[in-house]
Amino acid sequence: MKQDTLNDFEQMSSTGIDISGSESVLSVIDIIKDNIIKARHTILYGPPGTGKTHMILDILRYLEIEGEVGQKKVIQFHSQYTYQDFIEGYRYEKGQFEYKKGILLEFSEEVTDEKIGVLFIDEINRADLSSVFGELLFLLDSGIDEKKEIRLPLGKFNYSLPKNLVIIGSMNSADKNISLIDLALRRRFEFVFIPPSVEILEEILSKKDIADDFCCREYIDFFRVINTRILVHPLLGKNLTLGSSMFVSKDKELNYNNITRNFNSAILPQIEMYFGAENHSEVAKLLNTVIANNI
Repeated sequence: MKQDTLNDFEQMSSTGIDISGSESVLSVIDIIKDNIIKARHTILYGPPGTGKTHMILDILRYLEIEGEVGQKKVIQFHSQYTYQDFIEGYRYEKGQFEYKKGILLEFSEEVTDEKIGVLFIDEINRADLSSVFGELLFLLDSGIDEKKEIRLPLGKFNYSLPKNLVIIGSMNSADKNISLIDLALRRRFEFVFIPPSVEILEEILSKKDIADDFCCREYIDFFRVINTRILVHPLLGKNLTLGSSMFVSKDKELNYNNITRNFNSAILPQIEMYFGAENHSEVAKLLNTVIANNI
């Protein structure tokens, strides 16, 4: 494999981002912190296993301790999530239909003026966002000094999004549902790419009990090489690379038996999903002929 190709992955896997017109470099974590403090609605996207959810929860805990974040709520979207769940609707309870505020309206009432309120939506692209967000799309388009207001059709009252309420989402870029996000919604969020990281894999491995015959350096090289091949593959690319957590099982000890089992149960099924389980020629190109012939 050409060294310049490996360098491409090394550069992508770095958590540092050059700031245009400046010699300084900001980490992805710094950017997310800054977006939360300034109430910029943000979506973290990246390949499976890059720790997007874990990263956001850690950042929120840190900002709570620092006194920047007050109220927070964590939810997860799914294919059955609706406008009624998120904004407002009627629910059948005790023999009759009753008007109920959705999660967003309820959380808005909890947010105070003193601190930032964060609504974190995990797997945000799993729902039909245009349908679920409804009138919220209009409110999210407000400028810095502009406060838009809408009249809710069911509740019959005016609603405006608190200026210090920020929506943070996460999505898996290997999920085909990401292509269904319309441009109107994309314009209302800042998108931050979370790449697979060599540094994070090294950190995870350092916390394991390493078997005497296990070579971490070779395993990290395997992580680099397979992701580099995915990166340059004409049908794949950066959004389908593999995150560090996919390469480590939950076992306390790191040994060849554990990583073999993890390869068969986590890494290989993901690669087969990309090409189709019977497409041995493409799997062989990404891994090697010996592995492909033994699948």
